[in-house]
Amino acid sequence: MPTDVRPERLFAPLGPTYERTGALLSLGLERGWRRRLVERAAPREGDLYLDVATGTGLVARNLRRSRCRVVGLSTSRPACRAARAKLRARDGVHRPG
Repeated sequence: MPTDVRPERLFAPLGPTYERTGALLSLGLERGWRRRLVERAAPREGDLYLDVATGTGLVARNLRRSRCRVVGLSTSRPACRAARAKLRARDGVHRPG
């Protein structure tokens, strides 16, 4: 991989539009595979999941509907910030950072 093309540089500018763009480009099919992924994981309250390459946290948010705990990892700090903000807003948590 060329040294000037790093995932964090590629994905950083996509933060605000990533979810909408993904939905449009997949013609909405990404919702189905995400739903099936979460169904296969069979999350239960109190379970702990690691979401690698979490991006803006779409899978993490779906997992959290079962009241389980999710740790998300991403190479993109802006995407992690977006994921954290969306999870907190959904859960009614308002903390800095």
